[in-house]
Amino acid sequence: MTSAGSAPSARLSVLPPPHPSSPLNGAVVNGTAITFVWNGVPDATGYRLQVAPN
Repeated sequence: MTSAGSAPSARLSVLPPPHPSSPLNGAVVNGTAITFVWNGVPDATGYRLQVAPN
């Protein structure tokens, strides 16, 4: 519902998260060059990757 003069709000679709293929969750990775691989999600327009030491 919108009031006079206001634009309708955009509706966001909640998509499921991608499924990581490599490295597996909890894997110990040696080296400085790591390739992350995941199965894509249909209709996704981009991804964010967060990496943490813990």
